[in-house]
Formats: sequence, C-alpha cells, structure tokens
Amino acid sequence: MSYTMYGLDKCDTCAKARRWLDRHDVTYRFIDYRAQRPEPDTLRDWARQIGGWDKLVNKGGPTWRNLCRSARTRPPTPSGRC
Repeated sequence: MSYTMYGLDKCDTCAKARRWLDRHDVTYRFIDYRAQRPEPDTLRDWARQIGGWDKLVNKGGPTWRNLCRSARTRPPTPSGRC
C-alpha cells in the first residue's frame, strides 16, 4: 500500500513524519503543498472529514502568525483568498 503525504518541505513536523515513515519502510509520495496546491474541492472534503476548517489550519505556524488580524478572524476559504 502506498500513501500520499501533503505537507511543507521546510516544516519540521513534516520532516519528522517523513523520517518516521522512512524508518518504518512505509511507501509514500510527498507533495509539497506550496509547489502543488490541492484543488478547492479537495480542501473542502478534507475539512469535512476532520470536522471543520479549524482542524485543518495550522494556527501555530509562522504563516498564520504573519497574517493580518482581519485575515485571521475571517473563516478560511478553499481557494485561500481573503
């Protein structure tokens, strides 16, 4: 069985997950989210599966912290546009 992992190439947490997969001989392909963004319908489906946008958005990372306040208070959109 093969898996697809979406993440950020420079993300420490993603790197840890990839090392774990490698150590355990798990077959996967890594897709850098910034280089190959998922379609809006895919993002909506992921949000639905895990219980909403708040669980899908990493609010602890620098990208979130660098957003202006108004962008952080609006609900996210699948296209990523404000």
